[in-house]
Amino acid sequence: MQENMQIVLISLLALLLRWCVTYHSYSGQDKPPMFGDYEAQRHWQEITLNLPTEKWKW
Repeated sequence: MQENMQIVLISLLALLLRWCVTYHSYSGQDKPPMFGDYEAQRHWQEITLNLPTEKWKW
């Protein structure tokens, strides 16, 4: 019985977390050509994969 209660509570917590995360729009919504966090990640990946570390500027 107690194990079932833990599973239910964990499931409800997971659903609440998912709802909280998906409730708001992403950062670049309706602002072309920016597409939010994905676009920022893609640019960062492009820099880190194709530029030698000596040329990285902070």
